[in-house]
Amino acid sequence: EAKAAEAAGSDRNAGWHIVVAQDGSGDFTSIQEAIDAALNAFLLDIPTEKLDMLCALHQRFRILLLSNTNAIHFPHSVRTQITDKGYQIEQLIDKCYLSYEIHLSKPQPEIFRFLLDTEQLDPAECLFFDDSARNIETAKALGINAMLVPPHANADFFRKNIAKELHR
Repeated sequence: EAKAAEAAGSDRNAGWHIVVAQDGSGDFTSIQEAIDAALNAFLLDIPTEKLDMLCALHQRFRILLLSNTNAIHFPHSVRTQITDKGYQIEQLIDKCYLSYEIHLSKPQPEIFRFLLDTEQLDPAECLFFDDSARNIETAKALGINAMLVPPHANADFFRKNIAKELHR
């Protein structure tokens, strides 16, 4: 148990790993890999058409990512959903604001304020997409233009709604 606690102490995601490491096997790497794979199995695919659209939008607009993610999911997602599909994250996004790095999470207003303050943005000039109604409500309460993304929305949904916002 002392070995498990010591190994877990240096791991940002220790809570996920220490429980299984206490079985005495001492094989933290394979246990961590198994847990990481199980956690990453919940992630959804990003269709190439959305990546193509995001790349095109990034040539015209500043794109920021505000994500409730963790140190397991994010690197895996970047590799499997972006890099393995022939993109670099820098082609799609200017900056990532990740909950596990900034210690804030949606729908807390503080995470939105942090992004707005750090980037020196006027909320009225921002367009925020999210699949959570609670996150949309918080963004709107702060004066951010926000749109709820329905499940399985395709690239056309984003093109149509971005065009609508640009012509308001």
